[in-house]
Amino acid sequence: MLAERLAALGARWVSLCLNGPPGAGTSAFVRYLAERMGLEVVQKRASDLMSMFVGATEQQIAAAFAEARDAQHFLVFDEADSLLADRRCAHWSWEVSQVNEMLT
Repeated sequence: MLAERLAALGARWVSLCLNGPPGAGTSAFVRYLAERMGLEVVQKRASDLMSMFVGATEQQIAAAFAEARDAQHFLVFDEADSLLADRRCAHWSWEVSQVNEMLT
């Protein structure tokens, strides 16, 4: 199983994008994986990160990654689809840069 393999490897820098309908167990799996890896979970929602000021959302996203890295926590973006819109449909530069910040 994936969780056991990552825990056995001592992996710390892992990125996953889980998708599923409500109740499919994606959030439960993330918590199980973090537990197996011996990491505390820090959860961020779109409402924690989004700002009405241009560039501030990207700063909040970068800060979330830095916070988790520095504290060695398992970072979870709950309902990340709110932050990962299709860039092909973007009308404004901030729509693209927000998605880019999440992906990098």
